[in-house]
Parts: sequence; C-alpha cells; structure tokens
Amino acid sequence: MKQALTQIGVFILVIIILFGVAILNSNAIAEKDKKMWNNGTCLACENGHYELVNISKGRGVNLNSYFYQCDNCKAIIELHNAK
Repeated sequence: MKQALTQIGVFILVIIILFGVAILNSNAIAEKDKKMWNNGTCLACENGHYELVNISKGRGVNLNSYFYQCDNCKAIIELHNAK
C-alpha cells in the first residue's frame, strides 16, 4: 500500500513539473514574439513595417506560425501569435 502511494505521489510530481515546464516555454515564446514584433517596425532596417505574408497551421494549440515581411527591406520574421 505504501509503495502504491509513493508511485502515485511521484506520478503527480512529474505531471506538475511537466506542466510547469510547458508554461515557462509558452511564456518564453510569447516574450520572444513580442521582442521580434517591435510594434510592427522592422528591426533590420528600422524604417519598414511588417505585413502578414503567410500562415502555417500546425496541429494542436499555439502551433501556428505567422510570417511577416518588411515592406521596405523584405526581411521576414516568424511569430507564433498573430498580431
């Protein structure tokens, strides 16, 4: 009985850790997207503005990729949250 309770406790602990890692990863992706977006102003040339050029749909939650291209220098960025 004690061994079964220990196994259940370990299982619950592993699940909690996995959810924590997933949440931290999601926050890191959101921060990276925010920095790259730069309020729609191109980081490469600092004059152009990004325009949506393509969307790649993935399977599952937050697996879509949004591709934006600078109207001035044609630099392309990939974001995981639509702007």
